[in-house]
Amino acid sequence: MNNIMIDIETLGKKRGCPVLSIAAVQFDPLSGKTGDIFYERMSIDAALSYGMPETSTLQWWDRQSAEARDEAFNGTRLPD
Repeated sequence: MNNIMIDIETLGKKRGCPVLSIAAVQFDPLSGKTGDIFYERMSIDAALSYGMPETSTLQWWDRQSAEARDEAFNGTRLPD
C-alpha cells in the first residue's frame, strides 16, 4: 500500500494553532483495504506550549461530549 491518509486535530484553523493529535493510515483506494495505523495524542500542556488556540475552537470543544473531550485533551505524548 503506497497511499497514506493523515488527520490532525488542532485547536484552531489558522497557522500556529496547537496540535492535539495526529493519525495516519495506509490504504488502497481501489480495494478500500487499510494497513498500518498510527495514532498519538499530545499532552495538552505540551500542545499549548507550541501555539495559541482559537477561542471559537475552544467553544466548539465545550459543546462536544465528555468522551470526545477526554479523547482530545488527555493525551500524554510530547512532540519530540
